[in-house]
Amino acid sequence: MEKLLVNIGLMPVQLSTGPLDVACNSEDALRYSDCLGDRVALAYFIVDQGPLYQYASATLDRFTTRGNMLVAQFSRLTFLPNDVEQTVLASSAVFSVLSDTSDSIPFGEAAPLYGADEAGTIFESLDIYGQIGRQVRNAAQDLCAFSGVTVLPGEGSATLIRPIDDGGRVHARNFIYLHEEPSRLFNHFAWTVGPDMEIIADAWATGTDVLSTVNSTGKLLVGEDQRHWPDERALAWHRQRFFDRLR
Repeated sequence: MEKLLVNIGLMPVQLSTGPLDVACNSEDALRYSDCLGDRVALAYFIVDQGPLYQYASATLDRFTTRGNMLVAQFSRLTFLPNDVEQTVLASSAVFSVLSDTSDSIPFGEAAPLYGADEAGTIFESLDIYGQIGRQVRNAAQDLCAFSGVTVLPGEGSATLIRPIDDGGRVHARNFIYLHEEPSRLFNHFAWTVGPDMEIIADAWATGTDVLSTVNSTGKLLVGEDQRHWPDERALAWHRQRFFDRLR
């Protein structure tokens, strides 16, 4: 059964069996890189801002670039006999997760990936970001570095520490694997990581609900292999921005 619903926008004048390119952003590429090779559901609007209708299933092949555009590429399209209406609250999102009842569960607005230009100007190849997303997730063993809780597909992502356009590297050590809410707060400098991997938080900005999920050690969850630990220089940059924000 398909786990993802992909919104391709308004119904095309002509439908094709593929391959199909759907414009997306860098956050999508990181968040859904572990779904490459999976079957997904495709849906469209029949009228602008109307309900979404699933019309086919397809295989998510890769994230790549088409000129200056980032796209998700799909193949092996199989059309349904009849369109099936899907209930989504955030219908403008490209990707949504399907529940067991086939209704779409909205993610809401994704946290911005700082330093990633959605026009694609910083991407030598978007495939690199898909590879980084998988590498960071595998190194974390599917665990959120903030809470230590298992992250289900689509509920978290490899989160950039230091922006690429501000000296950050396109490297797995410039990312940490986080659930969606800790990721959003990290991107907004509501919490950061100390020199000894201790989690430092602005309690007011982070909120008690999120703070209560910090793993029992009070430190960022990292594995035994230090080659996979976050880059100390990137963390130091983020930590300085955190303290600058408090001044």
